[in-house]
Amino acid sequence: YCRVRKMYNDIAHIKQSVSDEVTYVRRNALTDRQIVELAIVMASDEESYRYEEHLDWIREEFRTLDHSTRGYVLAEQYGRIIGFARVWMSPHIDRWMLDGYEVTPDYRRKGIGSRLVVEAIKLAEQMGATEIYSHQWKDNEASFRAHKKAGFEIVSDSFLNSFGNKRESTHWELKKIISSAKE
Repeated sequence: YCRVRKMYNDIAHIKQSVSDEVTYVRRNALTDRQIVELAIVMASDEESYRYEEHLDWIREEFRTLDHSTRGYVLAEQYGRIIGFARVWMSPHIDRWMLDGYEVTPDYRRKGIGSRLVVEAIKLAEQMGATEIYSHQWKDNEASFRAHKKAGFEIVSDSFLNSFGNKRESTHWELKKIISSAKE
C-alpha cells in the first residue's frame, strides 16, 4: 500500500502544470488504474491496512455486477481520483442506492463531497432511478449536510442496507425523490 500511495502522490507532483480545477466524471466502467485509485481512496481514512481488501472487492464487483444498473462518479484533480460516489440498483432490496461515497482527507471541506452527491443523483436519474436511498453513520455531520443540501430526507434510523443486512441505531436511512421522475 505505501509503495502504491507514494506512486499515486508522485503522479500529482508530475502534473503540477494542470489546472487546480476538480473535474467530475460519470463512469459505468473503470480502467485498472482507476480501480487501484478507488481502493487507495477507500483506504485513506487511517485504513491503509485494508487497501488489498478494498482492491479485491472492487475488482470482484466489476467482474460480477451488471454495469447497466451501477455507476461511479469520480472527482479528479491532476489526473488522479480524489473522491468518488457509487450508485446502483441493489438487487437485494430493489432500490437505487447512493452507496459508497468518499473524499480523500486532504480534499475534504471544499465542497467536493456535496458535488459528488449531486452528480451521483444525476447519474442514477440517467440510469432510470425515480428515487434514491442512502445510508450513513449518524455521527458523520459533513456527509449528512451534503445529503440534506442535495434534498435527501431522513426516513428511518433502522433499515436494510444495500445488501439486505439490517442496520440499527448507528446509521440514518435517507431518501430523495428525483423530481424529473414526476413529469
